[in-house]
Amino acid sequence: MKKKILFFIAILTFQVASAQENVQPDANGYIVYEGEKAPDFETTLTNGQRVRLSDLRGKLVMLQFTASWCGVCRKEMPFIESDIWQVHQQNNNFALIGIDRDEPLEKVVKFAETTKVTYPLALDPGADIFARYAQRESGVTRNVLIDKNGIVIKRTRLYEENEFQSLVETINQMLDSTAYTTFDTQAFQRLLAADGAALIDVRTEAEFDEGHLPKARLVNVMDDKFIETIKQLYGKGRPLAVYCRSGRRSAQAAKLLSEEGYHVYNLNGGFLQWEKDGREIVR
Repeated sequence: MKKKILFFIAILTFQVASAQENVQPDANGYIVYEGEKAPDFETTLTNGQRVRLSDLRGKLVMLQFTASWCGVCRKEMPFIESDIWQVHQQNNNFALIGIDRDEPLEKVVKFAETTKVTYPLALDPGADIFARYAQRESGVTRNVLIDKNGIVIKRTRLYEENEFQSLVETINQMLDSTAYTTFDTQAFQRLLAADGAALIDVRTEAEFDEGHLPKARLVNVMDDKFIETIKQLYGKGRPLAVYCRSGRRSAQAAKLLSEEGYHVYNLNGGFLQWEKDGREIVR
């Protein structure tokens, strides 16, 4: 019986991995996108500690995919060390893991020494973790930022100064207790499909009746009892996805809710952008 269970688990793992590798990649070889749940994995750090991504839920997590033979990685890593790790390593709400592609322990340890990085590096035999996030044959030098709900909120590729600075700024903002995430319509739709976030329309009843997103609940942000109503409907463990007509009122709602301790996602461009992009509307 035990052998049958192990065999079933092995087959299931293979099927999941195969499905991930069959996902249509973007121009940078990524097969995961903003708004989706980050694929889970377990790895071993160079100090022997075992780490599972899902165990870091509740933290902002940065994954850095790297390799000792990668010149661009060697260029980027000192900046990750100085601009990100040295700034936030004492923050219990942040985790950073460099995932080294398919190299032995001794080489990865030496890699850390030569690049002078002190953040944790992990082993990825066969590049199996890498292949959960990007096409297996695509290049390294990429970073994935994952929020405390396990949702991918930012991806980078190679080292470009402005893009890296944007990553640094996003990390700084997300570690602010009142931060919220703004997604475009594509990422927002992925979030709703994958995460089970509560969808809230913060416009007026008249606007709602003219058309709204599927499964949205109306709670007008201009109502004096807006926060009280939200508290009655949702616990703080439930992520909230908010939208309005153009994005202004929902940004206000996101700020108010974040200050109350909710984790909030805001739709950039609001209902107008959602409609313009041809996404589903209930009328």
